[in-house]
Amino acid sequence: MPGASSTNAQSINNGGEIVGISRGTAERGFLLSHGEFVTIAVPGASSTQATGINDKGEIVGAFIDNVGQHGFVADFPKP
Repeated sequence: MPGASSTNAQSINNGGEIVGISRGTAERGFLLSHGEFVTIAVPGASSTQATGINDKGEIVGAFIDNVGQHGFVADFPKP
């Protein structure tokens, strides 16, 4: 992930889309699709992790906010 101090891939689907976690000033998820990165950051969260992607492009992960840790399932705009 451009600008990150570390990037960890977590999952890849049959279409070659990759999701993972990048760390820099904050921990954020990412989607790498067709050679372009999309940042995944749940609004209000201090940390977002993208940990899985299926062949439909649905992404699963977790985020931390002021209440605690939560899971999510979502579709994100692709480049």
